[in-house]
Formats: sequence, C-alpha cells, structure tokens
Amino acid sequence: MLGLLARFALPRERVLLMPEGIRRDEILARSAWVVEACRRHGLRYSPRLHVMLWGARRGV
Repeated sequence: MLGLLARFALPRERVLLMPEGIRRDEILARSAWVVEACRRHGLRYSPRLHVMLWGARRGV
C-alpha cells in the first residue's frame, strides 16, 4: 500500500483504510492494528459503521 501511495503520488489524507470483515466480531478483532497503521502513516480510518450496525445485509 505504501508503495502505491508513493508511486502514484496519492495524498495520504485522502486514503482510507478499513478492517476487513462482514461480521461485527471480525471488524472489532482487526480494527486495532488498522487504526495504528493509519496513525503511523498519516492515513484515514473508516470503521465500516454500516456493517457494525446492520451486518452483511445488502441495501443498507
């Protein structure tokens, strides 16, 4: 990911990372290291709030 940021001169403040998962427990288990990576590299974090609230349902 960092290589792509450098290669394409992408502004870090416009890049969002999200933990992978379709269940609340998966997202929570992966969130801590994604948040830390965002903090360390100046990226933004998205918590996948729609999955946290409604699960893997479509159209929400």
